[in-house]
Amino acid sequence: MKSLSFLVSAIAIACSSASAPTQPRIGDPNATIDTVQVNGALRLEVEDMPLMRATAPFDGPASITGGTGAVILFKSQYGSLCRYAIAGNADVNGSKIGVHIAFTERLTSCTADVRVLQYNATVTAAPGTYDVALIQERNAAVDTIARQSVIVR
Repeated sequence: MKSLSFLVSAIAIACSSASAPTQPRIGDPNATIDTVQVNGALRLEVEDMPLMRATAPFDGPASITGGTGAVILFKSQYGSLCRYAIAGNADVNGSKIGVHIAFTERLTSCTADVRVLQYNATVTAAPGTYDVALIQERNAAVDTIARQSVIVR
């Protein structure tokens, strides 16, 4: 009886060690990953993709434009959603709009592939002229990376 329980235990250990991965599993490095967040007047869409599939210049300048009922901000830069958790909010105060995008390190193991983060931030606003500032926070540094006066129709 002892030999039977020893044999069953040995088989269970062999099976569990055979199926245990020796390295972390990584998703498809060619995949595009995206998230959408809504926080008050702000809708933040973030995409992460391989450099070769990026639709905008790597680490390109920010774009701020006025649209129908909204201000639209776009930025493309190095990074991935694996490495960073990204959150945003918009402060609308009269004719001034501050869009804050915060990058928080996830402290995870990610692929070594060069990836590009692109985000679109849309802030709902009444028709008028607005002074808009795009502010990014990363690694305890806060920088205003773009300012633009725009007209919302």
